[in-house]
Amino acid sequence: MAAPDMRTSDGYRNRIILEILYDTGIRAAEMAAVKTGDLDIVHGYLTIRSGKGAKDRVVPISARVCDIIKQYLLMVRPAMSRGKDTGYLVLNRWGRR
Repeated sequence: MAAPDMRTSDGYRNRIILEILYDTGIRAAEMAAVKTGDLDIVHGYLTIRSGKGAKDRVVPISARVCDIIKQYLLMVRPAMSRGKDTGYLVLNRWGRR
């Protein structure tokens, strides 16, 4: 978990990915499809849309991970979206999923 350098945008994004995968146990493909609207940071839930078996499900997220996600959404993600917001939580350096 300590490998990503959280002082860089890419490192912070990578840490978010690792934290969510570890905390929730979701699949990597499900992680790539998570949109910001699927998060409920206040109550600590993440909705997985069309997961395995094409079923939606809700998974809990710890308060610690919610705090890290909140910081990512406020400070890192706006710079990565490059003005065109696709709605996906995790963006690459070109602002795409």
